[in-house]
Amino acid sequence: MIMFASASSRTRIESARPSVTSGISSVETGLARLRRQGKLKGMTLTRHLLIAIFLGFFGAACTAFAQETASEHELGNEYDLEMIVFVNHDSNSTEVERSDSDSLVEQDRTLRQLFERTGKVTAAPVTESLMPEVANRLRDNPDYQVIQHVAWRQRVDVISNVPYIDVSALSLGEESGLRGVVRFYHSPLLYVDVVLKYTPFADPLSRDDPLPVNDLGEPAAPDITAWFLHEKRRLKLKEIHYLDSPHLGVIIGTWPVDQPVE
Repeated sequence: MIMFASASSRTRIESARPSVTSGISSVETGLARLRRQGKLKGMTLTRHLLIAIFLGFFGAACTAFAQETASEHELGNEYDLEMIVFVNHDSNSTEVERSDSDSLVEQDRTLRQLFERTGKVTAAPVTESLMPEVANRLRDNPDYQVIQHVAWRQRVDVISNVPYIDVSALSLGEESGLRGVVRFYHSPLLYVDVVLKYTPFADPLSRDDPLPVNDLGEPAAPDITAWFLHEKRRLKLKEIHYLDSPHLGVIIGTWPVDQPVE
């Protein structure tokens, strides 16, 4: 059974919280001033806001943790994993992925192939989130919409032994228009591979539906707007990592589960 974060993990991160709020607030004040002056636009603002969060909560939390050790990267170790997926609604953003792009069909096909390689995992409710300040800051900002916030415990092995996880299976039945897969594996350090598709203005295409075709019977892009994120990243333990595309952002936290002493 997949369970949520260990008490010791929560204790370590709790110790980092007192110095966080003032740091984030001061940076956000500066960002607001720059935005009024027109010096931050589109994705620049997105990255600057996330940098503010990193400098505040992320930086304080990470310095409170000990350095990762070789034993924490051993194959078969369990990790508490947490993931926040959000949309950037900033009206100044000019980067848009349209359905008439040939790449949409290719990325749909890639996702369908990856869905066939998924395994089962049970997500834990995020009532004991290790990243509550991050999620709350995003929810409180009208430019951002949190579309998924999930956490689970997983044993991680080499890439050949680890399946992809369907992010829909982590959502506890909530429908958000988000489809995709995520996989954590050792190679030999810890890595994550994330492939996401978000359809904000239409019902998402079911993964069981056939690909649409044009008049020639060839695959054609569906007549919807879709935003993709596909990234592979090495993860440092006990740190928070930020992945993004023009409209989607993903924040991932990884914490090794304390191994019992025999």
